Amino acid sequence: MFSRCVERPNAVNILLAGEATFHQFHGGAATSDVDFFDNAQAEHLAATGKPYRLPIYPYFVDFGEDFARPAAVGGFFGL
Repeated sequence: MFSRCVERPNAVNILLAGEATFHQFHGGAATSDVDFFDNAQAEHLAATGKPYRLPIYPYFVDFGEDFARPAAVGGFFGL
């Protein structure tokens, strides 16, 4: 589903830096079973008819705004 969303024609993808871009390996479902990734690849192939590949897509990066910015530009929403 992620690949279909980010690779759709004319997609405007925005990466929120620091959000959902990191996962620590911890011995959970994906790291405690040595066959997990091979099984996941086989399941993806059976479901889609195509081998899994990382999606390739363009994106903009949003680093967010400094918390002091509203005060510097006169505030917003009546603040």
